[in-house]
Amino acid sequence: MAAKGSSTPLEAYWPAAELVRDMDRSVRKIEECYRAAHRRGRGPSQSEVESWRESLYEVAASLVDLGLGQVWMFVEYRVGDMAPIDVVLAGTHPSGGLSYAVIELKQWSAIERPNAPDPECPSCGPGGVDRYCRRCTLRRVYAPFYGKHKAHPAVQVRKNLRTLQRYHSMFDDRYVNLVGAAYLHNLKDPDSQWISQVAPCPDIKTFTARQPSDLRSFLRMNFSAVSGEKSAQALLERRRSHSLLTDEVGAIVNGHTRFSLVENQLRAVTDVMDALRTRASFGAKKVFVVHGRAGTGKSLVALTLLGDAHGDDYAARYVSGGVASRETFKRAARGVRGTFATLNSIADGVRADELDLILCDEAHRLTERPMAGSFVMRPGESTVSVIVTRAKVPVFFVDGDQRLFGEEVWTPEALVKEIQHLGAEVVPISLDRPLRAVGSATYDTWSQRLLSDNPVRWNPDVDDDPEPFEL
Repeated sequence: MAAKGSSTPLEAYWPAAELVRDMDRSVRKIEECYRAAHRRGRGPSQSEVESWRESLYEVAASLVDLGLGQVWMFVEYRVGDMAPIDVVLAGTHPSGGLSYAVIELKQWSAIERPNAPDPECPSCGPGGVDRYCRRCTLRRVYAPFYGKHKAHPAVQVRKNLRTLQRYHSMFDDRYVNLVGAAYLHNLKDPDSQWISQVAPCPDIKTFTARQPSDLRSFLRMNFSAVSGEKSAQALLERRRSHSLLTDEVGAIVNGHTRFSLVENQLRAVTDVMDALRTRASFGAKKVFVVHGRAGTGKSLVALTLLGDAHGDDYAARYVSGGVASRETFKRAARGVRGTFATLNSIADGVRADELDLILCDEAHRLTERPMAGSFVMRPGESTVSVIVTRAKVPVFFVDGDQRLFGEEVWTPEALVKEIQHLGAEVVPISLDRPLRAVGSATYDTWSQRLLSDNPVRWNPDVDDDPEPFEL
C-alpha cells in the first residue's frame, strides 16, 4: 500500500466511525489526497484502491464494533522521506494518555514457509539466490503470488515503529503508548496460520482472518472510547524539528547567519579549522570528539564547520546517525546539498584520507557497523572506523543521553575507546553551556537530575549572576 513517488504527506485521516459510515466516499477522499500528494499528480492503482476499500474497512469496522469509533485512522501516514505506513491508529489509552498503533495490512490469501535454512550462507543470498541462514529465515515468508520471498509482516511493522520514533519527539516519552501489529484479513487458509506463530519480533503480533478475537483484544488493550482528537493532533504537530536551525541552514553553510558562537562552540570551530589548515604529518591522527547535552549547539557547530570548510575549498562531508536531521538539513542547504552524505556512500565510495573533513553529527545514533538493510549490518569495519579512516580530520558530535534504540551502541566512552583502538588521538571538546532554557546551566542540571531520580536542591543565586528562573 505504499504510495511510491509521493513527495508530500498523504493527508488522509478520519475517526474510524466516519470511515465506516460511508466507505465509498472515504475511499474517494483518499484517492484525492493521493493525487494531491504525488509530485506528478498520479492517481493510485486499482489494486491500491481495492486494498483501501477492503483492508481499511476491516480495521475500522472492528473499532466501531468495540465502541472505539473515536479512534482516528491515518491512512498511508508519511513524514519527511519515510516510506508510507499503511495505517496509524491514534486514540486514548484505557489508563489515559496518548496511544498509537502502527498496523501493517496485507491482503494475502495464502502464504508458504520460507526455504529451508542454509547453514553455509554468511552473506544470505549471494548471487541473487534465495539462500538464508536460520536467523534470516525467521524473518521471511515465501509469497507464491509474487514468486519470491518477502519480509515477515512483523518485520515491516518493526521498521515502521522505529521510523515513527525517529520522526516524532513525543515517542521519547515513555508515558506515550506505541504498539504495532500486522493484520492479514484475507488469510483463512488453515495451512497458512503458522505465520502468526512465528515471531521475528516477539512484541509484535500477526493476526489473520481466523483470529478476530485476538485482534479485538489487542485493540481493547490499547484504546478506550474516549475521543482520540488530542492524539491525532499530536501526530500532526509534534514532529522532530530542527526548525530554528533549518531556516538558517543555507545561511550558516554559506557563512551568513544571525547565530553567534560562544565559548567552547567557538573553540571547537577554531581548533578543527586549525587542524585542517596545518594537517601535521607526524604523530597519531587527531580525531575531535565534541560532547554536549541537547541544546548545547552541536549541530550549529557542525554546520558552521561545514560552511567554513566549503568556503575554503576543503573536501568536506556531513553525515549523521540521525537520518531525519541529515535529510532535513540537506533539503534546507540549497547549493551545497552534495556535502550531506550517507555513511554507506562514504564507506563504499571514498578511499582512506581522501576527504579533508568528515563531520559526524549525532554519533550516539550510529549502529556498530554500516547497515546493509533495515535490520542487517554489513560485515567489516565499524561505523567509527569508516569516518576515522576516510578523513584527514574526523569530527564526532555525541550526547550520551539521547540514544533511542538498542543497536545504537556508541556511548561517549565506547566511541573514545574505538578511536584509540584505531591508533588515533582523541581531542575532546565539551559544550557545557545550553542554548535552551535561557542559557541556564543550573536549570539544565537541576531538571536532568530531577528526571533521573537523583535530585539536587534548587540554588539559584550562588554568585553575582542571578538565575533567570524561580522555583
